Amino acid sequence: MTFTRKYGPGGATAKREVDFVWQADIEKPCPIQVRLHCRSGQPLPSGLKSFVGSYRPSRAYIAHMGEFNTLNFKGTAVFVIPAWSV
Repeated sequence: MTFTRKYGPGGATAKREVDFVWQADIEKPCPIQVRLHCRSGQPLPSGLKSFVGSYRPSRAYIAHMGEFNTLNFKGTAVFVIPAWSV
């Protein structure tokens, strides 16, 4: 019996990935992407877009060296947070 679910490029052909996946619940993965900067108007990281497209989490995070922001991508709330707040 297994209690974990593998997230990431294990069988994916694109080989895109996120930096961390936090799971308080086995069925609710929460991807976390770490970037130096995430500016308004800049596209989301490809690994995060791929993860959201595949697993449809309710929320995702981008930790960076900037200010707080909230985005929406395919029904997922993407919280852009300063790294110091983690």
